[in-house]
Order: sequence, then C-alpha cells, then structure tokens
Amino acid sequence: MSTRRKINKILKEKGLTANVEYDGSGAGRDEYGWWTVTFEPASADFIRLKLNEPEFTGSIEFCELEDGFEQLSELPAVEAAQ
Repeated sequence: MSTRRKINKILKEKGLTANVEYDGSGAGRDEYGWWTVTFEPASADFIRLKLNEPEFTGSIEFCELEDGFEQLSELPAVEAAQ
C-alpha cells in the first residue's frame, strides 16, 4: 500500500478530512521526502478542541513514515452521529 493510501486510510478511519501533499524531494518517495497533512477547517477545529491544543496549526509534517503514521493514529476520531 502506498504512503498516500496509508495516510488516507488512517484519516478515513478517524473521520477526518485533509489534503495530503508530498514535497517531492529526496531519493525515495516512501523514504526521504516530507509529507504534509493539512486538515480541512472543521477537522482542524475538532482536533484543537478534543486535544485541548489551541496552538495546533491544522497541519502535520513528517519525513519518518512510522512517526507520521503514529501521529495520525493518535488523533481523536470523529464520533458518528447516533
């Protein structure tokens, strides 16, 4: 599974929406470049509120894939309306 698909899968499981970008630098697409996950305003506001982190910028950047996947996996999930 590609890095972009892994990121999108985590976001979908969490119910969060974001733009995923790869900066293109580095030798290998899945090894060296920087990934930026920029959350849509509603998702960013939800994360700020749930984590009580008003300083959250609405984006996460990473180059170490496992660290990035871990950061995304630790984000709160949007609860389904009942």
